[in-house]
Amino acid sequence: VGTILRRLGRHDEAEARYQEALALAHRLDDAEGVATFTNNLAELAVARGRPAEAEALAQKALTLAEPIGRRTLIAACCTNLARALAAQGRGAEGRPYAERAVNILTALRSPDLPGAQAALAACAAPPASPRRG
Repeated sequence: VGTILRRLGRHDEAEARYQEALALAHRLDDAEGVATFTNNLAELAVARGRPAEAEALAQKALTLAEPIGRRTLIAACCTNLARALAAQGRGAEGRPYAERAVNILTALRSPDLPGAQAALAACAAPPASPRRG
């Protein structure tokens, strides 16, 4: 439900659903759920234009996801981390994460590959200069 609400631009409602799901995952001691919903919150923070928040959430999600070993989740975390870093003008830092996501999703022949490729392209783009005037 949170993802649908995010896609509809209903960010406050999406955040509430993700927070509820995250709290439930914590109560159930579901490590994969905690990583997934933390990453969903990172994706939402990117969509809201809060890249520093997104970076912290995506980094936490990646740290949680790596021991689980689910490659699609790791790739999603890497994609969101790369997006967050690129949005802060730190594309060079984000590039290894985007490359990792592209490599994983290419190997899996995942339909999520275009999103990782877009994150890689964002990391390669020069940082936007501040507007004057």
